[in-house]
Amino acid sequence: AEMDNLRKRLLRDMADSKSNAKIDATSPFLSVFDHFKLAVKASDEKHSFDVLHKGMEMILDEFQKAFDEVGIEIINACGAVFDPNLHEAAGQKNSTEIPEGHVIEQWRCGYKLGEKIIRPAVVVISSGAAAQNPQENTETADGEDKPNE
Repeated sequence: AEMDNLRKRLLRDMADSKSNAKIDATSPFLSVFDHFKLAVKASDEKHSFDVLHKGMEMILDEFQKAFDEVGIEIINACGAVFDPNLHEAAGQKNSTEIPEGHVIEQWRCGYKLGEKIIRPAVVVISSGAAAQNPQENTETADGEDKPNE
């Protein structure tokens, strides 16, 4: 009977811990949700881009505060060396400005909590300058361009 009671208490404690963890994780985002509702209400009442833009900036600031409070760091990859642990490659693009193997574009931010990756950043990697082949096309006697074979 004692073992059964101990098992039940441990299960109840685990459920309480999970519930408390969810509350701790979501609490910082409640003010973000409140600001979002206010922005939607303001955009319904006042059809002004400036009002909507200001509301969106407030929401973005609140999101950053919530992320900071729970310890979530945004992975900003632009210009960084491609790291498969932090980035997910979506493609490659030629660039004369960005060195080969560096991130040229970020399509979606990544997030991490401490050293744990929540979601990698989705990026496009520079493949360096485009290879130039000066003999790519040759002109024929009749003036037509024909590709080299």
